[in-house]
Amino acid sequence: MPHEFLPKAFIFDCDGVLVDSRDATMFFYNHILSSLGLPPVRKEQEALLFSLTVEDSFHLLLPGELIGRAREEMAAFDPDDFRTRIAATPGVKDLLEALVTAGLGLAVNTNADSYT
Repeated sequence: MPHEFLPKAFIFDCDGVLVDSRDATMFFYNHILSSLGLPPVRKEQEALLFSLTVEDSFHLLLPGELIGRAREEMAAFDPDDFRTRIAATPGVKDLLEALVTAGLGLAVNTNADSYT
């Protein structure tokens, strides 16, 4: 492969690529649903919720009149309650170290509103 076609950097998604956050994501949504007196996420909803933004997920899961309350619950949610539920994807640390050692740039792109 000609040198000019070799990558100079890699852009990674965060959830499901760099970290396994599915358990934390479902914990978060189930916490919100429980606080609103609603049943937990159904298994068949999990994959879709994992791919959506929080706001889009709220619109999927909740009646419109509860979305404001869900946002309030989210604002009061302690991120420490689910940090222990997030783990690095196996092998990702070695991969990132190898890319840095090779002098390649790294970046992360995610649909999350914010990370703490």
